[in-house]
Amino acid sequence: MKQIILEYKIRKERVMEHYGIIPKRGIGIKIGAISLGLYSIYTSILNINLFYILFGIILIFATFCRKKHILTADGVDIYYSICGFRFHNIWKWSEIRSVHLDYKNSKPNVEFHISKGIVSRRFIFQNLNICEIIEVIKKANSKIYISEIERK
Repeated sequence: MKQIILEYKIRKERVMEHYGIIPKRGIGIKIGAISLGLYSIYTSILNINLFYILFGIILIFATFCRKKHILTADGVDIYYSICGFRFHNIWKWSEIRSVHLDYKNSKPNVEFHISKGIVSRRFIFQNLNICEIIEVIKKANSKIYISEIERK
């Protein structure tokens, strides 16, 4: 019985996920993107340019994309769902070099700028989850440099 409880706790720690807050796109931006995609398709058909047909189709599908920011004990993940197709863009904690916290830019929430080399991702989390998230990061890789962004 004790072993079952221990296995449950270990599994629970691995499955612990923190979901980021994603700013919503306004209806005007979606309508603008769809109209730009349709205009691109129309002009590419008139000019017989196949590249812009593909660009217009991708732009239209991108307006219906759903995205989630997920932080787990394994790493950070950006999950995309486009018309039933699912994509994951995962960074393992062993690849990540630094995390910068920004308390002022997204008040009352906190921005995490997670960096891998010269590339950085911005995740926004609720202020309540910060201690748990920092603990997950430190447990996963103690070599990650964690600092606060200071603005004057």
